[in-house]
Amino acid sequence: MSAGVWVQIWPVDLRQLPAWIRARMRAVGLEPDRDAVAVVAERVEGNLLAAAQEVEKLAVALGPGAVDAPTVLAAVNDSARFDPFDLVDAALAGDRARIVRIVAGLCEEGAEAVLVSWALTREVRAVAAMAADLDAGQALAATLARHRVWDQRKPLLSAALKRHRKGKWLELLGDCGRLDQIVKGARVGQPW
Repeated sequence: MSAGVWVQIWPVDLRQLPAWIRARMRAVGLEPDRDAVAVVAERVEGNLLAAAQEVEKLAVALGPGAVDAPTVLAAVNDSARFDPFDLVDAALAGDRARIVRIVAGLCEEGAEAVLVSWALTREVRAVAAMAADLDAGQALAATLARHRVWDQRKPLLSAALKRHRKGKWLELLGDCGRLDQIVKGARVGQPW
């Protein structure tokens, strides 16, 4: 073949998920309040198929009309799915509650601790290098460009770099090293 088509499809971002769910619910005749949408979003994060199924289930069970959080809590299963990169993003955002939820989800799903450790270490190593550039006087925009940070990730990394200086990133890199040793059995401990 000499021709083809390439279509880039980004997953629905966590910030975009509530609007996606609200629109989906309204399309089937439900009028959710903000808390109802938040409950659905939390329980189906990272799993759009489950989100669509839960909305359909709510539509069948409740019929058209107003929907509140207690009703959704009683009806919606926890179908959230995470990958190690979700954990990386939550860590960069400094969202402790989400970090705990993602770690629990990855552990329950049987995710390989070595892959989680690798993803965290890779990101911390990169951010530590960026923080070193900033400490050396390089501008934030130039640092992000030099390290080829995607436009979509620039706000997240910018905030993380403003929150911690090079020393903290190096300390976190040491923590990653200890986690790697635990994961590989060279040190006693529980990786999760």
